[in-house]
Amino acid sequence: MDEGNSSQKVEVESAYVVLISFEFVFILHFVNEAMGITDKLCQALQNQSQDILNATHLVSSTKKLIQQFRDEKWDDLLATVISFCKERGIDVPDMNARYVVRFGRSRHQQEDFRNEHYYKIDIFNAGIDSQLQELNHRFSEHAMELLTLSSALNPREAYEFFEVVKLVLTLPVSTATTERAFSVMNVIKTDLRNKMEDEFLSDAMMLFIERDIAATISADSIIEDFEDLKRQRVPFS
Repeated sequence: MDEGNSSQKVEVESAYVVLISFEFVFILHFVNEAMGITDKLCQALQNQSQDILNATHLVSSTKKLIQQFRDEKWDDLLATVISFCKERGIDVPDMNARYVVRFGRSRHQQEDFRNEHYYKIDIFNAGIDSQLQELNHRFSEHAMELLTLSSALNPREAYEFFEVVKLVLTLPVSTATTERAFSVMNVIKTDLRNKMEDEFLSDAMMLFIERDIAATISADSIIEDFEDLKRQRVPFS
């Protein structure tokens, strides 16, 4: 603001006005609190040695903490932000006064409501609901149940139960992906192919699941591989 040219000064001054606004300070404090709750879960999920039971527990506890933050911490957050602003000479709006858009175009002005409604409903509640929705989408009840059940697999005689473990590890987490996989399986194993062996069905499904890799393999190369196998066979005497 002191050393720039006229256009730079105007731009920086506008940005500075936003930075020292109550709304900007409120959002920073809100994001700091909300991200602090989910940070432990994010760090744990990036840990490759994380066991399944602990991960499911962290997901459940994170959801509860976020919901608790929504239900009980509004007053505490608002008090913290107001105290922060008063200590630094930042104007604090009257929460009971009518909310007026300070930044952006006037056409974005919503219906007549108080400042408290804007900060609590439009920012605080909406932000937390978005986080909960994302967690519920990524960690649905079915996915959590699958993870919990897989943690109960008996590690003894691993070779005998390997097929079960492989199934758990390869099942798609996304419901939409699962539905698409079953749709393709119905296309492959029709009424006319109802006697298809599981191994052949598994191979056909693998080609679909890894279709990006399969697309890079030409039919000619497959034919050549089979011809090479025939030439390598040694006839019995």
